[in-house]
Amino acid sequence: MLHWLDQSIMKKLVIAFLSLFISIFSIAQTGPGGVGNADGSNGQPTNVLWLRANSGVSSTGGLVDAWTDQSGNNNSAVGAGATRPTYIGADANFNGLASITFPNTGGLNYYLQVPNNSNLDGTSALSVFFVVQPISLTAPNGILSKRSSAGVLSSYVFEVNTSYRYRSAISTEALANIVSANSAVNSVDVFSFVMNGTSQNGFFEGANNTARASAISSIPTNASNLFVGSYDPSSIGNFEGQIAEVVIYRTAL
Repeated sequence: MLHWLDQSIMKKLVIAFLSLFISIFSIAQTGPGGVGNADGSNGQPTNVLWLRANSGVSSTGGLVDAWTDQSGNNNSAVGAGATRPTYIGADANFNGLASITFPNTGGLNYYLQVPNNSNLDGTSALSVFFVVQPISLTAPNGILSKRSSAGVLSSYVFEVNTSYRYRSAISTEALANIVSANSAVNSVDVFSFVMNGTSQNGFFEGANNTARASAISSIPTNASNLFVGSYDPSSIGNFEGQIAEVVIYRTAL
């Protein structure tokens, strides 16, 4: 496992993300851009979740039923009923490739959820990457969250606030900025978060924007599901915009 930020790996990832993850596969490396594999074998970074909208999405009537995990760990996201987001097969904002749209809440909470898996938390090293486009934000919006409800069984939370600032929190700590500058409405963004013990770094379009120290050195293991596009089932505060890619490594890249 890597314990310090490897700039060459980060460069490969950013290039892959900006082209919407046209993946280079090999025997030992099956992750995005050829970086990592499902179990960390052969000294590779451990890729535990890889959701990309241009692969593995099933839908009914344009609403997402399932978003299949491409990492090999079966951490697929599923939707149900009226809370399902919308599938766009050819989104001009993402080079004509696919995206998942989480609409303005309108009193509903749109999300997909990944059943609890111990490989999604219980670690001191984590790298999370996002390709998203926020639209009008009426309130802080949850993008990715592993918790049961606010402050309950919480492993980590990623959000964007009404100033289009990306933020994160590990366990019980307060939300803090991932990047040092605001994004903007309808901006297609690539941002990421890397945790290595008490060190946390945020990146925006590949640049190291924010580094901070935390009193929390490890993400706790919680029996909570992972929510894509929202904080949790009971919070009316889903992401308002498009998500094209979410990737999690159980490694500090």
